Amino acid sequence: MTDRNIFIYGETEVSYLKKRDKKLAEVMEKVGPIEREVIPDLFAALVNSIIGQQISTKAHKTIWKKMVTVLGEITPQVIDSLSDEELQQFGITFKKVACIRQNLRKRTLCFMIRLRKPYKPDTGHVKYV
Repeated sequence: MTDRNIFIYGETEVSYLKKRDKKLAEVMEKVGPIEREVIPDLFAALVNSIIGQQISTKAHKTIWKKMVTVLGEITPQVIDSLSDEELQQFGITFKKVACIRQNLRKRTLCFMIRLRKPYKPDTGHVKYV
């Protein structure tokens, strides 16, 4: 058993993509199935994405691992409890810290607004399990 969260897809999704793009179909046949790790929590996934922008994969993974090891869960509450300097000590640039803070404020504001109908994502061809 693994602690990794993998993007799950099946033959239905593969067939759909192969029918839509012949060149992609050729690559998919050559490469075969892939495992794409995902972060189920949208806020943590956003922070992870911001951190990884315009840096090497190795640096991205190092910073993310350090954050998860020190902080545990990457939640709005955890991020909000840290100063900008504390976030920068993980190796995050000033601009990325500002971007994370800006998204934290937007997220908080969005949850303060009550919607009449809950959002239901498209249940089309891609599934998260």
